[in-house]
Amino acid sequence: LSPEKSREMGRQAKGCEKYGLSPEATQVAIAHGPDGSGQTGLWKAPLRFAFRDSFIARLARVTTYRAGGPAMAWPTIAQVEIAAALCASTDATQTTRKSAYDALQEAIGDMRPAVDSLIKNLWDTIEFNLRNEDLPSLRRKAREWGVIYANDATTAPTALGIDSLAALSPTSVKITYATIGGEDADTETLQFKLPGDADFGHDTPLVHPEQIITDAAFAGATILFRTKLTNPIGTTFGTPASITL
Repeated sequence: LSPEKSREMGRQAKGCEKYGLSPEATQVAIAHGPDGSGQTGLWKAPLRFAFRDSFIARLARVTTYRAGGPAMAWPTIAQVEIAAALCASTDATQTTRKSAYDALQEAIGDMRPAVDSLIKNLWDTIEFNLRNEDLPSLRRKAREWGVIYANDATTAPTALGIDSLAALSPTSVKITYATIGGEDADTETLQFKLPGDADFGHDTPLVHPEQIITDAAFAGATILFRTKLTNPIGTTFGTPASITL
């Protein structure tokens, strides 16, 4: 058989399987012809009749089923009552839970006036106690008490310098910051760089006006320190300062 005829035989065999015919018998009919003479040009007529007979048989089965086949079973009254009772119980439980949630939300809403008043009193007290500080210092110190100011700056923070570095021990350094600088910063970070580091990869929160940093890696090394200040507009780095321990 030619490759084209073989592919045709395969397609017809799949069609026979779909319509309930025997693939084996069909292959024989395709290969040898309806009379076994090998004249395959005549195979289409008996195959067409076979398809027709298969379709009629399938249609008859469907018609019989529709006419008098087994009907879909309806649930009994008892089954319906059980399902309805379960639905009602679940609905009642969910309604109770939604009502309880709503009551909690209303209770929270009722607390807001007193809580808002308390927050305002705390805010005013914190600002009053820091009233003599310059504004950048006031913002930094107020932040420690939970008072956060929204930054409406239109430029990056101004740089904050390191005023002095002092060795307290072979592994501890005292950093004192400049009193001017750091305006408009939302986040203030102290960074340091150890020998062998490619960049300033060690960060710690910056604490005004001075802080002590201790690290075993400081012993016998030259350490570089710098400040990093950020806000939504940008990031500003202070001039690095070094100390050898």
